[in-house]
Amino acid sequence: MDINSISQQIIGVDGVDTFKTTRTDTGESIPGLSLFVWNPDYPSADGNMYTTNNTLRFFEYPYLYDWDNLSSKIVVA
Repeated sequence: MDINSISQQIIGVDGVDTFKTTRTDTGESIPGLSLFVWNPDYPSADGNMYTTNNTLRFFEYPYLYDWDNLSSKIVVA
């Protein structure tokens, strides 16, 4: 997952000067893009937040959790 490249592409959009990732449950904000990675089969066993590039292990693969509702979780202001 190339978080650095995704962040640069977002900043490259005309009119975007800065952006942040905010948790809606706590209100905590982090400058730039952050992604939370966890195993939905064991949600309390592991979980990590990444703000820089991360390489998954050979048996891991990325997918977007709750894809159908993803757009409702993005706010552009």
